[in-house]
Amino acid sequence: VKEAASKQHLLTDRDDAEVGKIENRAKEAVRAIGKGNLDHIGKDERQAVDKLVCAMMLDDPLAALFPRDAFALGNGGAEERADVSTSLGNTYGGTSAENLAARVFQGSAVSFLGIQTPTVNQPGSKTYNMILTGATADVRSPGVAHDSVAGTVRNTDISPARVTARMTVAREDIPTIPGLLQGWQDDLRGALMIERTGMVLNGQAAVNNVSPAVVGILMDPLIADPANPGDIATYVDYLNAFDDVDGYSDDGSNIRVITNATTFKHAKGLSVGPAASAFALLRDWAEMGPGRFRQSEAMPDTSAGNIGKAISARIGHRGAVSPIWNRIEIINDPYSNASEGLIHLTAYMLTNVGVADPKVYRHLEYKTA
Repeated sequence: VKEAASKQHLLTDRDDAEVGKIENRAKEAVRAIGKGNLDHIGKDERQAVDKLVCAMMLDDPLAALFPRDAFALGNGGAEERADVSTSLGNTYGGTSAENLAARVFQGSAVSFLGIQTPTVNQPGSKTYNMILTGATADVRSPGVAHDSVAGTVRNTDISPARVTARMTVAREDIPTIPGLLQGWQDDLRGALMIERTGMVLNGQAAVNNVSPAVVGILMDPLIADPANPGDIATYVDYLNAFDDVDGYSDDGSNIRVITNATTFKHAKGLSVGPAASAFALLRDWAEMGPGRFRQSEAMPDTSAGNIGKAISARIGHRGAVSPIWNRIEIINDPYSNASEGLIHLTAYMLTNVGVADPKVYRHLEYKTA
């Protein structure tokens, strides 16, 4: 977990220290368990183990640092803001306050779909080149030449787009709740990751001075959109989502599918029928079970015609790429409204997405009612 989180280069210096604390406390808990001294495992050690287990279950290393995965794309030039501080109500009265509890974010669809997230440390855009069609071979008679064929290479040029989030805190609230500023910083990063997930899946139209438009997986013109289904989806329809993606998977074991909550619940609620054998049920559960089929709040809502979208992805191959320029930055500004006792916390990251190989994905649609 520590190595995977570090490789994504999304950690601040305070995060690096926090990773070390989690590691040390988890080791202390393991040593106590090995000696049978469960009563000697403290609250911090238990929380450290909980965080690591959560990260492994969600296949998201950053889940060990803050709860799981709202893009506010910034305007260029001068900005006019209507900042509203977050009121915490009257928390005075001599009581002892616990640390600020974080809200829960959904797991990252970026890591679930195996999307590459490289770090770009030099200025400029990043270009990814992918062979889409290439050489062919056949058997020829002696002396008969084999002609060359024209291959195609897709050049995906990705330029940074700014993803930003902002919170305003009143100084009077800081002494009332331990860890208030740190808690809001973690919340800001979680909000950035949510919006980045939506960016990767849905893209973003050329608004808020973002040009060209951000092209996510569901917007890529080389990934065909299916015709709207006329019949309500069956169990077999959902199971077919794990079929081979464009001839690249031997048995479908490297296929993952993501959809919205409504479609996910519909799929999980279907009956396979009495004719299914025990072997078939076990096989199907291995394909559609945890870790292979997931919902995401970043996927588009079911349409008025009860049509839900899904993405089938073949992991282990370069499909979409979402680089990050440098790392997440959080700016603590106690000066702009110092006379009013307000502190502005602004978080941003420079990122974008591009689909290097569209054959890795399929667009799917299901009628749920």
